[in-house]
Amino acid sequence: MTTLLVRVDDRLIHGQIVEAWIPYLNINQIIVADDEVFHDPFKKKIMGMSAPPMVKVLIKTVADAVNYLKNDFLHPISAFRTMMLVSSIEATDQAVKLGLPFNRLNLGNIHYQSGKTQISASISLNRPEVSLLDDISQRGISIFVQPVPRIPPQDIFPLIRKKFMLSPESKG
Repeated sequence: MTTLLVRVDDRLIHGQIVEAWIPYLNINQIIVADDEVFHDPFKKKIMGMSAPPMVKVLIKTVADAVNYLKNDFLHPISAFRTMMLVSSIEATDQAVKLGLPFNRLNLGNIHYQSGKTQISASISLNRPEVSLLDDISQRGISIFVQPVPRIPPQDIFPLIRKKFMLSPESKG
């Protein structure tokens, strides 16, 4: 299996994924790693119907998704070109701590809520999320903002430093 993209997107499968990322990366498998969706039959059905028919959709808990991908990396010959979607920084941190094998994290959409600071047009974070991103980065994972492929990726930390007015020495 080739995991081509691990992405945080609080909408999970939606138009940007279907219209931009799937054709750009020639994705034929999406893993939605979300405990809430996994336990909600209605949301599960909606997610399954949101992808084009030629794309296999697996909906798993975060822990099961990590185990699935870890086992598949032991057998790298596969026809699947995979995108993993998680809905939050917290779920991503959980996946990292469970040993998800990846080295680049795309931040696609994290909507504004009270208590968050808008970092870019599509990303809003609070301080606990910034701290988790710093921890994830310390594990050697590159973190970038890129809503769609036609927009160049931006390193998240200069954006965080600017908005949270942190010193240049601070990663997060």
